[in-house]
Order: sequence, then C-alpha cells, then structure tokens
Amino acid sequence: MNSLTAIAILGWPIFGLLLFASQKDPKRGAILSILVGFLFLPSSVGIDLAGLPALDRDNIVALTLIGALLFGGRVKMPLAIGGGFYMLAIFVYAVSPLFTAMTNSDPIIAGPRTIPGMQL
Repeated sequence: MNSLTAIAILGWPIFGLLLFASQKDPKRGAILSILVGFLFLPSSVGIDLAGLPALDRDNIVALTLIGALLFGGRVKMPLAIGGGFYMLAIFVYAVSPLFTAMTNSDPIIAGPRTIPGMQL
C-alpha cells in the first residue's frame, strides 16, 4: 500500500462526515457520502488490523456513515425502539473477528504450502 491510498482510507471519515454535514437533507447526505466513497476510494486496498476487520473501502464508508447518523443529531435513529439492539449488532460486528482469531488456530496445509492459523 502506498502513502496516497493510506491517506485516502484514513482521511475518508473526516471528509465523509463533512460531506454528510454539508447537505440539508440527511437522506441526501447519506446517499452522497456512500456514492462518493465507493467511487473515489481504492477498492482492493485495506488496512489490516489484528483482531479487527480490515479497514477497506466498504467498511470505512459504512462505519463513517454509521458515525454520521448516530452522532449527527439531525436524524432520529431507531436505537430507542430496538432497546439497544442496533448498538449490540454494531458491537458484535466489531468484536466477532477477535473471537474468530482466538478460536481458529488450525493451520491450513495444502500440499507443500502451509498457512499458519489465525493469531492475535
């Protein structure tokens, strides 16, 4: 990964939040944020963090939009309706790869090639 792609991936949350906030209608801001993110962020590059999902184009756009909707204050999210179900789903999405890495330590052996198991 070169430095320009790292800047694009890591700088997207700030730009995406500014893009979302610049629109008067939250629906239009969400659509614009998703479209611009998918059009201009690199698709085959991601920042691999140990125990977490890779920060690639799909995840960084989705997490930025979730942050904009939750903390933007202009949109009523159905968090109170679900009794925290949505926050629980976001938490499980973020934490589940950690448990996968902790419990899946079996190596993959394919002929002469051996791929070590997942580890933290």
